[in-house]
Amino acid sequence: MVLVGYVYRWLTTRQIGDETLRLAGWMFTGILVFGGSGVLVILYQRLLGGVFLRSTYSVLGWATGGIVIGLIVGIYDVARRISMREMVEALARAERLSEQLRVYNRVLRHDVRTAANITAGYADLVLESPASQAKSVEVINQQMDRIVRLTDQSRKIANLHRHSGDSDESFDFTDEIERRVAEIETEFPAVEVYLSLPTPPVAVTTPSLTIAFGELLRNAVEHNTNSTPEIEVLLTRDEDELTLRVEDNGPGTPQAEIDVLDAGYETQLEHSDGTGLWLVKWIVDELDGDLTFENDARSTVTIAVPTATV
Repeated sequence: MVLVGYVYRWLTTRQIGDETLRLAGWMFTGILVFGGSGVLVILYQRLLGGVFLRSTYSVLGWATGGIVIGLIVGIYDVARRISMREMVEALARAERLSEQLRVYNRVLRHDVRTAANITAGYADLVLESPASQAKSVEVINQQMDRIVRLTDQSRKIANLHRHSGDSDESFDFTDEIERRVAEIETEFPAVEVYLSLPTPPVAVTTPSLTIAFGELLRNAVEHNTNSTPEIEVLLTRDEDELTLRVEDNGPGTPQAEIDVLDAGYETQLEHSDGTGLWLVKWIVDELDGDLTFENDARSTVTIAVPTATV
C-alpha cells in the first residue's frame, strides 16, 4: 500500500507523457521474470519428487514481487529519461537566449546607433541648408520610424520566452490574419493582399504565431521594391501540420540574411536587417517548426509547425 501510494503521488506530480508505456513495460518484464522464475522453481521441485502446495498462489506471489521490482526499476529509468530530456530542453533554451542576447547587442550597437547618427546628420543639414529641409525631414522621419520599429521588435523578443507557454484558450487564427492584413492595407494603400484561408476557421492557442505572421507580412511590404506590391497569403492545416505561406512579387530575402538565420549567430560583417526575421525564427523554433525561404520567380516564406504545438 505504501508503494502504491508513492507511485500514485509520483505519477500525479510528474508529467511522464509517453513514458507511461515504458513504465508499464518494466512492470510487465518484472512479472515475466519473477513469475517465470516461480514456475521454474515449482517444476524443478516436482522433478525432484517434492510436493509444492498451493503452487498457483506461489506463482502469483512471485509475480507480485516482479511488479514491485519492475515499478522500482521503471520509476528510476523513467525519472532518469525525463531528467535527461529536461536538461536537453534547458540547454536548447539557453542557446536561444544566448542567440537573442547577441542580436540585442547588435541592434543596440549597430542598427539604433546608425539610425541615430543619420538622424543627427540630417538635423544638422536642416540648420545649415534650409533649402533641403523637406528631404531632410523625410529622412529623419524614416529613421525615427526605424528606431521605433526596432524597439517594438525588441520588446516582442523580450516577451517571447516570458509568454512561451501561451495559454490553453484557443482563438481564431484566420480572423487574426484578416485583421493584420486590414491594418497593412490601411497603412499601405498601394499594396494588394490576396488571402486563401481554410474553412472552417483554424483555431490555435499560440498568440506568438500571430506575431510571426505580422512580421512576415510587414517584411513582405516594406522590402518590396515593385511599383504595385502584391502579396499572397495561404494557410492550410491537416492532422499533422499547420502551414502558413507568405508570397510576394518583391526582390526576395537576401541569401546573406538566410545564411545568418541558418547559422544561428551574427558577426560584425554578417548580420540580418533588423530583428523581424529573427523574431519569426525564434517563434517557429519554440513551436518545433520549420522556416523556409524560396527566391524563384516570386519570394516565398513558409512556416510549418506541428498541429500539436499550436
